[in-house]
Amino acid sequence: METSEETPKAEAKVEKKTAAIAKNGEMLPTTLKLTDIVLGDNVRSDLGNISDLAASITSEGLIEPVIVTPMYDDTNKFTGKYGLSVGYRRYAAAKQAGLKEVPVRVMDLSDDKKLRVALIENIQREDMNPLDKARGIQMMLAQEGMDQKTAAKTLGVSEGFISQHLGLLKLPKQVQNAIKNEKIDFGQARLLAKIKDEEKMVDLLPAVPDLTSSQLQIKVEQIVSKIKEKEEAEKEKAEASEKKKPKKAKSEGEDDAEEDAKPAKKSLAEKYAEMELEPLTKSALREQLEFYANKLERSESEEKRMEYKFILKGMEICAGLKE
Repeated sequence: METSEETPKAEAKVEKKTAAIAKNGEMLPTTLKLTDIVLGDNVRSDLGNISDLAASITSEGLIEPVIVTPMYDDTNKFTGKYGLSVGYRRYAAAKQAGLKEVPVRVMDLSDDKKLRVALIENIQREDMNPLDKARGIQMMLAQEGMDQKTAAKTLGVSEGFISQHLGLLKLPKQVQNAIKNEKIDFGQARLLAKIKDEEKMVDLLPAVPDLTSSQLQIKVEQIVSKIKEKEEAEKEKAEASEKKKPKKAKSEGEDDAEEDAKPAKKSLAEKYAEMELEPLTKSALREQLEFYANKLERSESEEKRMEYKFILKGMEICAGLKE
């Protein structure tokens, strides 16, 4: 009894809420003529072979409705037409099967919501090309200003799913075309993406369809290893070449400072230890302090100045002049 009492109220509420998108004050349609449905942008670039689906519709009819959105003119008045939001393959197969009308579910969706609903449905279909999924995700991120984490939550997938699909859009055009034309699958494309050298990736592409997953993985690892070895060899060569370059000539004062500082830099702790074991006389200490104080004053390099400061401080400590 509760159900029968609540149904009229629920229907009245729906009718009131959707009066603007119903025809002549009628309830929302559950079926529509194909001529009343307008095709818009499709998330899928290729509907694939729909012959089997058309044959099934001819035999059993179209069981799952397509989702449509009411269309309005510039004055926000309902035009009597509905835009197809979700179900392009079903619509095309129904048309091929000769149907004049199809079951529909009317949803008053914004452009962003249309894309999201279409993506949610299509992403869950295994027959959808991964490149189309990637482009759909990219469109949603751009139109709605989403980050990948929010997109993953919205679509009910992992963040890895989002990033891996978006990664397909960074692949060379030749590889993207191979994915689109179903010459290689998503897993093979992901393996190819590990090769950072685009030329070598494209060179391997023709052989991919004839390789097993493990064979392709070995090939990719071999190429990646060779690229890494080449990069390391080039780096070593560059470093060796840099060492062979003649050093810039220094002024006499700079040259003396460099030469005097080298022993101190290499064996500073040893110098302090020697001073502590064999304390300097006052006159010798004075001479050493004056010598390094002059070096400190003449030095223009902050690194050398710090070295001379440490030497002077070490002498003072070892001589017992400071605690």
